[in-house]
Amino acid sequence: MKEFAGNNVKAVKWFCGQTFFAGRQDWLSETYRRAFFRAFDETFDNSVNDERIRASADGLLRLYRAEVRKLKKKSGEPYKVRPKDEVAIRSALEFAASIGWTYNFNPVHFLRDQIKQHRLKRFFEDAKIKEVGPKLRSMIARDVTVWYDLDLTDDELKYVFPVDVWVRKLCALIWPQTRGMKDQRLTIFIIEKLKSLRLGPNAPLYFNAGLWAIGSYGRNAIELALARKDRTAMP
Repeated sequence: MKEFAGNNVKAVKWFCGQTFFAGRQDWLSETYRRAFFRAFDETFDNSVNDERIRASADGLLRLYRAEVRKLKKKSGEPYKVRPKDEVAIRSALEFAASIGWTYNFNPVHFLRDQIKQHRLKRFFEDAKIKEVGPKLRSMIARDVTVWYDLDLTDDELKYVFPVDVWVRKLCALIWPQTRGMKDQRLTIFIIEKLKSLRLGPNAPLYFNAGLWAIGSYGRNAIELALARKDRTAMP
């Protein structure tokens, strides 16, 4: 992934692709994202810039719709395009186009620089990307921070620790006292716990990424562990 900062086509593709992970199960998000990737590869080859992005957006979305229509559910019924996905794609493309030549229209290069300069808060407050809320922005910023091993202040760590239902469930397995905690309090609790173990400044980010991976690909195991824990829990 480190090559993304030097390859604006791959960076824009990844950045837009991350917008699919909102409001549905990860396997379904990945299904739609693969359809988008096929449309993107057909639209862009070896370079992007603001004019190219804006001129190609409509055509890219048409190709994306066509790719989605090729997908079939087990029932044989075709998948449907979710309007908010198209809004998010277009908005993410516009964000990349607005970055400018300083960053070669590369959102990963831009984000890496913003994080290095401790401007992460600005990305969360000022970046206008429709249908990309705090959780998705946090995931995007977390990944860039991890890829390039960037330094964050203690206050900035909370911006790159996205929490969902599976993060909460897994944390409750490890630290039962976190059950029922609100997201912000849970984030602070985990960050402080991991920092106290002296595993490195970015240990909370690796821990968070691991929880998301387990939540995405090991949900059956989580449910089994939770069921066993409930049966054997002390009163």
